[in-house]
Amino acid sequence: MVASIRHISLICLLVITTCTVNAKTLALITTRSAGDSFWGPVEEFMHAACKDLGMELKVFYAEGRRDNMISAFQKAINEKVDAVVFPNFQKSAYQLIKAAEEAKVPVFLFNSGISSEHVNDVGKPREKYKYWLGEMLPDDKGAGANLANTLVDMAKSAGKLGKDGKVHVIAISGHSADGAAIERNKGLKAAMKRSDAVLKQVVPANWDKDTANLKFSKLYERYPEASVGWAASDLMSIGIVDAIKKLGKTPGKDIFTGGVDLSKEGMEAVSQGTMSVTAGGHFMEGGWVAVMLYDYFNGIDFVDEGLSMRSKMSVITKDAVQEYLKRFGKGNWETIDFKQFSKKHNSDLKKYNFGLDTVMAQPQ
Repeated sequence: MVASIRHISLICLLVITTCTVNAKTLALITTRSAGDSFWGPVEEFMHAACKDLGMELKVFYAEGRRDNMISAFQKAINEKVDAVVFPNFQKSAYQLIKAAEEAKVPVFLFNSGISSEHVNDVGKPREKYKYWLGEMLPDDKGAGANLANTLVDMAKSAGKLGKDGKVHVIAISGHSADGAAIERNKGLKAAMKRSDAVLKQVVPANWDKDTANLKFSKLYERYPEASVGWAASDLMSIGIVDAIKKLGKTPGKDIFTGGVDLSKEGMEAVSQGTMSVTAGGHFMEGGWVAVMLYDYFNGIDFVDEGLSMRSKMSVITKDAVQEYLKRFGKGNWETIDFKQFSKKHNSDLKKYNFGLDTVMAQPQ
């Protein structure tokens, strides 16, 4: 009897030890500070995914500085994490991918891609650098274009036209060296080829609300016929909202503004009618990367789905925002069943089905 108990205890100990050994730790490096309006939800969503899948997530903050990206990466390596997930912030990705190869630590690029001047040097995932496992990038160009078109249509419907009969647009961009800002700007400029609108000027505001507020105010003095304030992020759009109010105008009636991120603050502003639209869903990418890395570490490679993936961003107006806020307004991502998205937990799943629509379709 005693021998049997000892045997059972040994088996239990081996099971516990095996689970502990197999539990993976991921590192996430964000470009801003803790609680940032965009990166905060990215972190929370990825935390929920890792927890549901039995992994640990360590988060490092670059505080808006390129040198902090480099030092954060080194800290993550020193802490013996199993993989590092990061965006290309101020063209740092190439250096981090090379460092990962030297350290033999898997990395996954997300949110913003390789800078154009480094594309030939770095190649594609697993091409020149085998520890660069893959990348998931939002369709920033499409989001920038869809945001612009939606805002122009709203202003046109409200009859807010310049003397030339066109909708006049002022645009506030992010950091001039960031891939996300560059791609969103491309989408904006592509949309502005339409004959009923004119883009007056684009200026960077480094993703900062107060800077966006100040720059929009100055640009409006220069272009008083503007009725659209396009912003590359929700936070900067909220800065534009503040500027519109200070100008004695009514946001959503005199001047229409919107941004990209689908942030909590952005959704609330759309619900209140001060922002007219927000585009996003890409804040979920960290969670989706966690699912793919979980499967990868469990012997199910995502190579068949492609190593360079694009995540679709949805455009959300006031009509659709209420249902979203009802479910996720408090960021209760733990209600999501992330195992549903894993091939390890669903042997019949042949293709990943990531996206906001799929999340919203899950039973509450």
